[in-house]
Amino acid sequence: AGVVCGKEVDMDQFEERLAEEVRKYEHLYNPSLKNYKDTQVICKSWKEIACILDVGVEQCMKKWRSMRDRLV
Repeated sequence: AGVVCGKEVDMDQFEERLAEEVRKYEHLYNPSLKNYKDTQVICKSWKEIACILDVGVEQCMKKWRSMRDRLV
């Protein structure tokens, strides 16, 4: 059970760090911005976020979608 708890804490920390990084890239979540649908800008942003968090781009995007879906 301790391992599971530790893993949950790590995931909470990851989600918090991911949210902090995504917050810096408003075009990833604000549809009123012109870059919201610009795939090149979006791809570059996710690569930067993944590099900062030291995880894969796909993992970042998937986790962000999951977090966003929980809130919406």
